Amino acid sequence: QVMVNFQLNRALSVLFFGNDAFSTIVLDALHLNSLNRCKHSYPRIVDNVEIICSGLQVDDESSKKSRSILEYAQSNDLIIHDYSDYNYDTANNRCLRSLRNRFEVGVVVSFGQLLRKEWIDLFARGIINVHPSLLPRWRGPSPIQFALLHGDKKTGVTITDIVPDKYDKGHILIQEEIKINDREMYIQLHERLADLGSNLLLRALSNLSNLHGNRRKQNEKDVTYASKINQNMGWINWSEHSCEMIYRMWRALGHQIGLRTIWNDATVKLIDFCYFEESEYDEELDAVVVKCKDGLVAFKKVQFACRKTITALDFRNAYLTRTEEMKRYFSIPQKLN
Repeated sequence: QVMVNFQLNRALSVLFFGNDAFSTIVLDALHLNSLNRCKHSYPRIVDNVEIICSGLQVDDESSKKSRSILEYAQSNDLIIHDYSDYNYDTANNRCLRSLRNRFEVGVVVSFGQLLRKEWIDLFARGIINVHPSLLPRWRGPSPIQFALLHGDKKTGVTITDIVPDKYDKGHILIQEEIKINDREMYIQLHERLADLGSNLLLRALSNLSNLHGNRRKQNEKDVTYASKINQNMGWINWSEHSCEMIYRMWRALGHQIGLRTIWNDATVKLIDFCYFEESEYDEELDAVVVKCKDGLVAFKKVQFACRKTITALDFRNAYLTRTEEMKRYFSIPQKLN
């Protein structure tokens, strides 16, 4: 009943839950809309935005991810709240209750924290989630990487409502797909999806009542999961990975953890994948060329652990020519065999 009676011509007060670079791009669209400066062609939908962020008081991976959104908030004089101040489990949580009636809607983008029912109940319009995949495909924290790793031809953005204490299981409110270009890297796809997510979010906020009224369940039979990226995902298994698979790994993971192998018991990171068809291969190519399961792949730079990056020519002169021919091979750690 609240949603039906809400005045659609009234700009919304938004509490934004976000933690990383993707969420910062979406936050920028909301903030600029509140200033009537948004590049997307929407009237002023947002009255004001405040931010909930996690990891502000710790020095770990999550805090590093939060820096972009923290810096954005500070440079634009936006109020930012630390999630840990509000998330202790008690019905008498004064901090949480202090937010009641201050915001019409909550927006979650790459937040990485489960939200209890008490959070959802704070908002007359509920909380909506912006997720960079075509849900129910690729639920979880790494949907862009997994779309690239699995050779998906398309992806997109889905906006859902929030199920308490569950990740990415809400009803679908609106969804839009885009084609993944054949040689598109993670950073390029990330930017396109963030821009699409910004546009789709503003469209959703301008039509929330109708979208809630026509929401649809996700088909649980079609669910796939995109787990958190870990270092082991970057190891190349030369006898099992095809040229195409190694290229997908480079596109998906090269920016984040890189691709790794072993050279004479030392860990090596392979950098700057050089794409070529086997028929195009030139022996004068300035790259480290390696045989894999079904062909050849090449990398233009190499980095040994705790050392500076070197060129393929430097690797040849310093390592390859000084190693007897029978030992000139890359491998994977024994524990991964």
